Amino acid sequence: MDFFNKLGDSIQSVGKEVTKKTKDLSGTVSLNAQIKESENQLSQVYRIIGEKYYNLCKEEAVSRYPEETDEIVKIQNKLAEDREKLRNLKGLKLCSNCGAEIEKGVLHCPMCGTEQQRTQTVEQEVQSQQSFCPVCGEPVLAGAKFCGKCGAKLE
Repeated sequence: MDFFNKLGDSIQSVGKEVTKKTKDLSGTVSLNAQIKESENQLSQVYRIIGEKYYNLCKEEAVSRYPEETDEIVKIQNKLAEDREKLRNLKGLKLCSNCGAEIEKGVLHCPMCGTEQQRTQTVEQEVQSQQSFCPVCGEPVLAGAKFCGKCGAKLE
């Protein structure tokens, strides 16, 4: 019977130790998560301050940080170019007055009512950019080196 009492005490002791270690580990994980969240918040505030500084003091930023400001301009230009390509793929354009994305064929902006300059339809744009084989007159794909119908070499 003494054996079973000692075994029970031993199991109980181990159980308490496991419980304590689990609480410690849980506390560590929780604190690590809080630290990471605080670091992310701090980075976000620094980013906001940097963006505000750049926008308010652009000339000073350019003189103090020329490489970084050049990179900002490159990224902004790339973003504008990619956004324009995406609008073209979607058949959209920007309103000349308010900057809202609107369908290319609309006559008036649905957001501000400004009359829009008439543009070619997507089909008209494709037709005006389409290439034709000089031998057989068949439409050819952009960048093709040979006609798909007659095999003539394209320039």
